[in-house]
Amino acid sequence: MNQQKIEKLNALYEKLADLIPEEQLENLVGKGYAAGKQYANNEKRLMVVGKTFAFEDTEFWGPLKHITEHFLGQHNPEWMENVAWTSLYKLTSKDGQKMSRELMDLQKDLCKEIINAEIDLLEPTHVLFLTGWTGIWDFDLPIVSLLKGETLEGIGETDSGALLMVTRSNVRQLEGKFVHDVMECIENYKK
Repeated sequence: MNQQKIEKLNALYEKLADLIPEEQLENLVGKGYAAGKQYANNEKRLMVVGKTFAFEDTEFWGPLKHITEHFLGQHNPEWMENVAWTSLYKLTSKDGQKMSRELMDLQKDLCKEIINAEIDLLEPTHVLFLTGWTGIWDFDLPIVSLLKGETLEGIGETDSGALLMVTRSNVRQLEGKFVHDVMECIENYKK
């Protein structure tokens, strides 16, 4: 990974910590990106973005496992080692409570820079936002098309050519359709 990009990202993370009043820091937890051991070795690289870092939410794991295996063209019991994970908002409450609007607003502008820096550093070929349209609309991402599907709401492309896909936030109820629609989007985009 490019050391200059890592340093830029680390500086942004430090700025984020500086935004929060010290008396509030003890009640918050923060997290940057995580990339599996095999992620950088793959020709096709999938980055998954949540609104906050609640990836302990195992309801998404089944569909993401199917998408990752189909995406890479192989069954892999260690599928998570082939994916990068991050969230739009980096700080949230330690107690697992829903993030307050105040905390979201406080960090949003810097998180916009951070998500773009993470995409720049990790160089995904595909980015899947599990945020719903309202989760990303004010993040100034290059989403060029709003879809009216049951599971996908928008697609776009970064300057480097990575496909951006935005899912509906209630996609858990449509697991089979979700996997199908995401894979169809990946396979048919730019054909």
